[in-house]
Amino acid sequence: MGLSEDIARVAANLPGRLGVAVRFLESGEDVFYHADDVFPSASVIKVAILVALYQAAHEGDIGLDDRLEVPATRVEGSGVLRHLAAGLTPTARDLAWLMITISDNVATNMLIAALGVERINRTITQVGLTATTLQRPISFDVPGHFAETTPRDMMRLLALLATDTAVGAETAVSKDASNEMLSMLKECQGTDGIPRYLPIHDRDAKDGPPPIEIAHKTGSIDGVRNDAGIVYLNDAVPPRRYILSVFTADVADDALWTPENIAARAVADVSRLVYQAAQARS
Repeated sequence: MGLSEDIARVAANLPGRLGVAVRFLESGEDVFYHADDVFPSASVIKVAILVALYQAAHEGDIGLDDRLEVPATRVEGSGVLRHLAAGLTPTARDLAWLMITISDNVATNMLIAALGVERINRTITQVGLTATTLQRPISFDVPGHFAETTPRDMMRLLALLATDTAVGAETAVSKDASNEMLSMLKECQGTDGIPRYLPIHDRDAKDGPPPIEIAHKTGSIDGVRNDAGIVYLNDAVPPRRYILSVFTADVADDALWTPENIAARAVADVSRLVYQAAQARS
């Protein structure tokens, strides 16, 4: 049985929708399952906001060391800024780290305010995403989803980061920007999805990169668990990478906000299958 059929089995056991896009970077092989279906992005859209920030910095319209004041009115949800004292002025780079590593919603909305929804969507279009849209800043008081995307679109965006072509026209600028963005994604604290069943080692090992690294971003709202990232198999000979973009939606059994959430387990199951397929391709 092939990888596509294995993914279809996971989908058959999920009381909701599942979409998957996989790219084995060294071979260029792609595997898709409902990869063009549109899903609520949840916090995975923060990868596109990150790319828009670095593109704006490349064009000289914002400085990554510019300081932005945390607003008095703060969105709820994930993160820590909403709990901290007034008057803080983190840099744009600080906000990016918070947005990606702990999915801080206040940091995200501050960057959206600094860049503008229109500019972020323009960058999304410029990098070739055809079904991804940021509708508005994050708010849980407004009906509807704040952003949508497809598994294929997020795979495309991560492929640009993996190949140093997400930002700027010059290779050196793109490589520096990509490396900094990837360093943030490698520190993402979400472990319920792609990393869950993989043999992850200490990321701070001093004798070289760990055997497996994951540069990824999770996203969770009611009925939705998503994860999209680049998996680095550093201990393979030669080292290999693959991109995995997994989205769920309309999941009926979604009462648990724990690792045992059925959609979170489905994302992890797909990740394990793709990892096993990557190992078999060595």
